[in-house]
Amino acid sequence: MQTMLKHVIRVIKDKPIAAPLLLVIDLFLLGIDLLAGIGSRRLDPNKICLVKVDKLGDYVLFRNFIAEIKNSPRFKACRLTLVANIEQKAFIEWLDRDHVDHVIWLDIYQYASNPLYRFRMARRIYQEGFALAVCSTYARVLVLDDFIVRVTKAIERVGQQAHLINMKGWERFFGDRCYTKLLQVSDEVIFEFERNRAFFAHLLDRSLAHLRPCIDIRMASNRVAKSYVLIAPGAGDPFRQWKPEFFAQVADLIVEQYGYDIVLCGSPAEKTLGEALCQSSAHPERISNLIGTLSIPELLTAYRDSCFVVSNESASVHLAAALDCVPFCVSNGNHFLKYSEYPAGLAKSVFYIYPDELDAMRHDDQALARRFDFKSTLDINSIPVAKVIATIAGPESLHSLNHKTS
Repeated sequence: MQTMLKHVIRVIKDKPIAAPLLLVIDLFLLGIDLLAGIGSRRLDPNKICLVKVDKLGDYVLFRNFIAEIKNSPRFKACRLTLVANIEQKAFIEWLDRDHVDHVIWLDIYQYASNPLYRFRMARRIYQEGFALAVCSTYARVLVLDDFIVRVTKAIERVGQQAHLINMKGWERFFGDRCYTKLLQVSDEVIFEFERNRAFFAHLLDRSLAHLRPCIDIRMASNRVAKSYVLIAPGAGDPFRQWKPEFFAQVADLIVEQYGYDIVLCGSPAEKTLGEALCQSSAHPERISNLIGTLSIPELLTAYRDSCFVVSNESASVHLAAALDCVPFCVSNGNHFLKYSEYPAGLAKSVFYIYPDELDAMRHDDQALARRFDFKSTLDINSIPVAKVIATIAGPESLHSLNHKTS
């Protein structure tokens, strides 16, 4: 259902002929929010609303700034409420429950498609009586990020100048008016964590140069005792997903050349990918398919204790990097520089394997980033298995892996 709704929304946004329909939908949802915001409520000058309803990868590149807000001189005495995507509930409750006072969980697909659910949740947000609402998201969505900030009716509503990947120009015009202040970070394509750093440094009026993506996890039992490589074959979009049989070939070569076992991780929706990978492997007895079976503590422990990670461009890369693991990312260059190519100092080592066509264009990364800012049309399956294996076996990679295992 979510996949279908996501596809329908993207079609409506991408087709110029559907612009009138998009306007009607936006106005209808705004009307629900207007009704939800009717009536009196008590405004609390010490209540802050932090809006972050993105997917897991975005949240990983955002979460280290929550503690900075909570502990800042300006907001130390305030009560912080996070409005978050319910898909991240287990992750946030286990890692960040000590940094927020309250969380309002949103099913973003229901919020965008179910009028009664939207009214109930918008009403709840409005009645909290926030004095300040903050949304750091660059790729804002009008009917989610902007309208959520608007329905708070906070005295101060701070956002970031929006990218047009998730909205039309006229949507941004109306979305900008949901805020009392919009912070301009950079017109260039920069890595998402650095964009968040600049935004919150401006908001808090202090340097945040010391921060990097980091997940400091409590000890949890590891269901795999042997030395292993973790493979995450899933991705949020099919065009960012390398074939399972290619991952299987990489897994076989890792087993044969390095002697490691293989552990597969991912969401329950990716179980079929794991099954296809195992069926294509010459060494299925060396593969533990744990996709969809691990708790959050077990999942993060599996990443942390792995020898290295092989995945598509997904949250897996950011989880691995934040846990000081070494990820090898197979990517078609989608959102190049925004979610790929970690700047120096943000992670120990992150390796990317792109199609040869992209590698040939690396003479101007900013121009390349602008080209693939909305979507990369390069075929991820044009990346040969040999190129991935060569990257893993390269001298820079081996140095990082030796450092990891020493």
